[in-house]
Amino acid sequence: MLVPGFFGEKMLAEMMPPAITHPEFFYGFFGVAVAWQVAFLIISRDPQRFRPIIPAAILEKLTYCVACGVLLKMGRIPLVVALGRRRRFRIERTFYHFLFQAHTGADSPITGDPFAYSH
Repeated sequence: MLVPGFFGEKMLAEMMPPAITHPEFFYGFFGVAVAWQVAFLIISRDPQRFRPIIPAAILEKLTYCVACGVLLKMGRIPLVVALGRRRRFRIERTFYHFLFQAHTGADSPITGDPFAYSH
């Protein structure tokens, strides 16, 4: 989902003006975000082993959620942008759950293939 963002600077400027004035921040954000997606995949393979990294993953998700909430209240971002934070917040809660689950040694709520679809 993030990689197409590298090619969306012009479209973003047209759909949500003004144009980006500091492209280094725009592309830097996408680079860091893609790197974190790779880190999330690594953590998901063995949450117990990578438990020390999970607080940083929670912080990464939480800072975006808080920033969107504040910016929405200030009227600096549209509602459609703020709604995207809900998904990130659910992901952050999942990391939080695994952090404390790994600490207590409880069984994982995910059984079998974590990528399998279930109702």
